Amino acid sequence: MPQGTVIRVQGPQVIVRIRGRDRHAALRGALKAGRRQATHPVVTGDLVRLGGDEAGGWAVEGIVERRNLVARVDPGDPRRMHGIAANVDQLVCLQSFRDPPLNLRSLDRFLLLGESAGIPPAIVVNKDDLRTGSPPSELDFYPRIGIPVLLASAKEGTAIEGLRRLIAGKQSVLVGPSGVGKSSLLNRTIPGLHLPTRAVSRATSKGTHTTVRVEWIDLPEGGAVLDTPGLRVVQPWGLRPDRLAMLFREFEPYADCQYADCLHRKEPACGVRSAVEEGRIPAFRYDSYLRILTSLDEEANRIKRRGESRR
Repeated sequence: MPQGTVIRVQGPQVIVRIRGRDRHAALRGALKAGRRQATHPVVTGDLVRLGGDEAGGWAVEGIVERRNLVARVDPGDPRRMHGIAANVDQLVCLQSFRDPPLNLRSLDRFLLLGESAGIPPAIVVNKDDLRTGSPPSELDFYPRIGIPVLLASAKEGTAIEGLRRLIAGKQSVLVGPSGVGKSSLLNRTIPGLHLPTRAVSRATSKGTHTTVRVEWIDLPEGGAVLDTPGLRVVQPWGLRPDRLAMLFREFEPYADCQYADCLHRKEPACGVRSAVEEGRIPAFRYDSYLRILTSLDEEANRIKRRGESRR
């Protein structure tokens, strides 16, 4: 049975790359049933098994086991998964210094999309030309825990070569809020690319959506970038309160707590809290952790109440 790679999802059909050629393919009935658990049964980057041929048309018969999956909770229904991309080598989190301003809490949530899926993350902060003063000292922390940071400017070309090296030969998914300049950075980084761009709304100081679906972009030196629509709210799919601390990699050396199930919130003899108090774990990261932990508790309670109301 031939196989292909999904490079675009558009409604009931997908675009699949088969033997170097891009073809439309329909979904078989068994796959369509998967929409009850997910917003769409396949995602960009999926390796799929195909039936049919060039003459009669192609159909997706099944999905080859995924190497990894970037997925979030569906904002419209927290019981469903919204897949973003599969089988990627790295997750690049985009932010900007201004319009919209750098938001470290948002950044830490985006990083969890990679950490929870076992995908190495990286950070690119665009619009360095609009920065006044020195970069926030918090950005110096991420490289110390193995997460690279690039300070870039699509307008002036700052760090564009660094971004090229970061994505060259890899399959990277780009995530971030609207307006940070993902499309502008890609246009500057990839020769001949002309993605549409839009200015940030003056009324809201927030970005407007330019990319409307995950776009597969081939790189001249090999590899691909999967450009995603801007996201304002993101919660990784399947993230549990008892697993959250393991995804804050700097917590691990200090997680020798009195209780094995310590959530590092109010429990006594907590090694992580002690490390925060002593300055070994930055307060801003611990604050992000607590906020995300609280949101997970609130989401679990909402789902529980919704289930009880339907009985």
